[in-house]
Amino acid sequence: MASPKEVWSLYLLGFVILVTIGCNNYVEEGKQRRSKKSKELLRSSYGASVVEVRHPMEGVKVPSVYENLLDVSAKPEPAADANEAGVNATGAADEAAEAMPIFWHIEHSGGSSIVRVLGSCFSLVQASSYSSAQLPDQLSVARIGDQKYATADLTTPQGMQQAKAQGLLSSQRHLTDFIVTHRPYHLAQNLLDRSHNGRLFVLLRHPVHIVVSLFHHLKHLPPSHPQHDQTLQAMHIHDWITQQHATLPDNIILRTLLGYSDDRYARALTITDLNTAKVILKQKALVGLLEQKGPAMKRFQKYFGWNTDPSIYKNQARADQCLERSLHWGWLHKTDEHNELDVFNEDTSIYQLIKEKNMFDCEL
Repeated sequence: MASPKEVWSLYLLGFVILVTIGCNNYVEEGKQRRSKKSKELLRSSYGASVVEVRHPMEGVKVPSVYENLLDVSAKPEPAADANEAGVNATGAADEAAEAMPIFWHIEHSGGSSIVRVLGSCFSLVQASSYSSAQLPDQLSVARIGDQKYATADLTTPQGMQQAKAQGLLSSQRHLTDFIVTHRPYHLAQNLLDRSHNGRLFVLLRHPVHIVVSLFHHLKHLPPSHPQHDQTLQAMHIHDWITQQHATLPDNIILRTLLGYSDDRYARALTITDLNTAKVILKQKALVGLLEQKGPAMKRFQKYFGWNTDPSIYKNQARADQCLERSLHWGWLHKTDEHNELDVFNEDTSIYQLIKEKNMFDCEL
């Protein structure tokens, strides 16, 4: 029979074991609560505000400026004859079929590859940023290399309004096949109307990767370039980020989508801005991902009914080679970005700094 001292020791040992288990459970539950909370909260780069991400986004509406972009669910109907696309039996324009494809080109997100495919492999005419000493009074098509451009400059609201007045969308089936823009908000505001609709499609890239790509782009600009910054020449990306350089992006995707990109002073973003941007992308944009660029291109191709030009490519093998070259070859030599492995590591402080600076874009 155990002595009172031994019994007391057993009780004490059991108590210590229970307390240890309880403490471990408490710590683990605390970690889980903090982990869950961190996914629901976005902290600004200044640490001054906290906003909660709400799902679903009930009651949030698409801004009226985008009302002339058709919902992505309203798929275009294939026409029996390409020359009769958008015209019904009575000759009236079919709004859904006539809507102009509009590619939102987010810089450093692989958009140039999509544009190359559409121009080189599908032989489509684009309206984007045709550059000339003086734009012609009447729109026409100009060939530059293997790309065909409508003679319109859609980089400014003034250029958009001029193109509209010249009948860019009214003559779309005879002049241009798609539009490329860096500014979808301003394009919808200045070019589209109830009689001339659009369909938005976009290739998205992780915001952290966009930031890294932008840094290397700015760093290697020639002195003659208007964006050249001498201070970047000897700067490491870690310094560029930690010192909050003036060229460091701040939620450029969301700001562009909501028309905030031209603000003289960057406004403080809110949870309402985030939810509004989410609704726009969900309802109005056909989205592809750069990390899945091939499948994204196939999705765009199927949705809009685009095919390689049979007058150029006599067999499917050559057409496939054009797609492969245009989509992927230009990315094989981007070694500067690929070497930033520590920046792409989610566990590093530098990655978290970029993510915090672009917290709304990361949530889109």
